[in-house]
Amino acid sequence: MNNAGSVHASQTRSTGASKVLLRVSTLFARSFSLKDDKKLGRWKRYHANGVLYDEGDYLDDEKIGEWKTYDGNGKLSKTKKHSAKKTKQ
Repeated sequence: MNNAGSVHASQTRSTGASKVLLRVSTLFARSFSLKDDKKLGRWKRYHANGVLYDEGDYLDDEKIGEWKTYDGNGKLSKTKKHSAKKTKQ
């Protein structure tokens, strides 16, 4: 992101090798992995001031494991555990 607030994205979909910076409302998200256009691996989102907002892991586009959320000053405000949903058979 530059000082003017524009967002740049660089990604290689389906290969699992990517870095993404997306603006979502007033948050910015960074991903290090996409597979078949689904979120995979460690993700971090940031407040507009650049301070970490939350972090955690994705598997098949679903949050899994422990996710931590931080306030605008970077202080941990919440921790939540996510379980993978069961696949319909």
